[in-house]
Amino acid sequence: MNQREHLFSKLTELEALLVAFNVGEGGFDPLIPEKVEFSANLLFGMAKELGCLDVCGLAEQIRRKAIDSALDTAEKSLLVEIRREAWRHEVTLGRYQTLAEKRKLKFDKIKEVITPILEDPARFSVDLSEYRLLVEGVRARLSEKVYANLCAYLDDGKVLGKIIKDVRHQLTWLFDIERRSGLPSAEDVDEAFSVEWAEYDLRIKRHVARVLSKSGVKVPL
Repeated sequence: MNQREHLFSKLTELEALLVAFNVGEGGFDPLIPEKVEFSANLLFGMAKELGCLDVCGLAEQIRRKAIDSALDTAEKSLLVEIRREAWRHEVTLGRYQTLAEKRKLKFDKIKEVITPILEDPARFSVDLSEYRLLVEGVRARLSEKVYANLCAYLDDGKVLGKIIKDVRHQLTWLFDIERRSGLPSAEDVDEAFSVEWAEYDLRIKRHVARVLSKSGVKVPL
């Protein structure tokens, strides 16, 4: 076998290897197109030195096929990765949706449990009469606007409604599905109300004292 025939034989082997790769035979080595291209370049140089133009033409054809195959493989790999990432996104989204559904279900159960307790008029109430009597005692020293604003501020029903709203939010947050299992008991509601009412009472006391002080009225609060 002369050198020309030897080069043809090697190129034929490379072409067969590339065909097998493209149809998925003989295992999967993603570097085969690059290896074929490299070998085809070497054989092209050898054929050029020998002046075998037909061998050069075949080597160039195989080299181009190898490049096309490498690009096709890269594109397929990219598509696989895109599909894999899309699948991961769907799984993650599904988990978030499942968690959101579970959280909403628990929120609804918490609301169902605590609403009757919070709305029981015999269970919860606030008494701001102490502050209203104080305001009435210094009414003559207050402007009509200041007096009206304080009376509106010291409304038992409005304050009770705000406290109940805050208790509802507090218990919903406290018994969130990722923080605590189970549902609030009546004792939990009572405790939360006591804490919120104490904070509101202190806030009201400071507000009334501040408003009266601005009007030149000093009172022991």
